[in-house]
Amino acid sequence: MNILDKLVEEKRKVVFNKIYKIPTTFPEKEKDYFFKILNQNRFNIIGEVKPASPVKGKLLSLPISEMAKIYDDAKEISAISVLTAESFSASMNNLSLVRKITKKPILQKDFVIIPEQIYEGRILGADAVLLIARVLSEGDLKALYNLCLKLDVEPIIEVYDEKDLEKVLNLRPRIIMINNRDLTTFKVDINNTLKLLPYMPSDILVISASGIKDKEEVRILYESGVRAILVGESIVTSQNPKKKIEELFEVCGLKSVE
Repeated sequence: MNILDKLVEEKRKVVFNKIYKIPTTFPEKEKDYFFKILNQNRFNIIGEVKPASPVKGKLLSLPISEMAKIYDDAKEISAISVLTAESFSASMNNLSLVRKITKKPILQKDFVIIPEQIYEGRILGADAVLLIARVLSEGDLKALYNLCLKLDVEPIIEVYDEKDLEKVLNLRPRIIMINNRDLTTFKVDINNTLKLLPYMPSDILVISASGIKDKEEVRILYESGVRAILVGESIVTSQNPKKKIEELFEVCGLKSVE
C-alpha cells in the first residue's frame, strides 16, 4: 500500500464513522467568488494553512489564526487554502477558524470522497473544494463535481499525470490544479507542471501546487504561462512568512500587486 492509499484509507475511516447533518440552508456568498478572484489579470498566490505533513511531521509553529491573519493581510495572496485532513494534523475546525478571520476566498483541501464532506465545507465557509482525480472513480468524480456546482462551490480538480487529465477533461472544469507531488511516494518535481501544460485546454485556469520553494521556481512557472500557484510549506516554515510571500511574488519584474 503506497502513501496515498494509506491516507485515503485513513480518511475513509474518519468519514464513515462520522455523523453528518445535511443542512437545508447555507450562508450567503458571492456567486463564483473563487473563480472571479483568480481569473483577474494578475499573478495569483494561494497561501496554504498547512499544520503538518504525513512525511515530515509538524511544519507550522504559529497558531492557525495567526497564519490566517498573515495571509489575510498580504496583498500578494489572492486566496487561502486550508488543509482539513487529519493526516496533516488538521480538521474542519481549521476551516471554520480561517473563515472567521478572512473574507478572501477559501479552498478546502482534503481527501474528499463523499458528498457530506462538501456539504460540511460549504456550511463552514469554503468557496472551493479540492477533488483529487486519482482518488475518485469517474462516476464519483462527476457526482461530486456536479454537487459542487449545485452548492456554488468551485470544484478544483487535482491531476498529477496525463491519465488523470483524461479522466477530468470531459467535465470541462474551469480550474485544474497540477500537483507537482506524486502522492504515492511524496516525491516532488515542479517540472511536472511544465510537462502537463501542453495538454491543457487554453480556457482552463491552471494552478501549480507543491514543492514551490523560491523565486526562481516561481519565475519558471510564470514564464511558462502559469498564473496561479499554491504554496504552503515554504511559507509556513519560513522565519518571516510575510517576507517569503513578497519574495515569491517578485517574479518577472513584479514588485507589487497589479
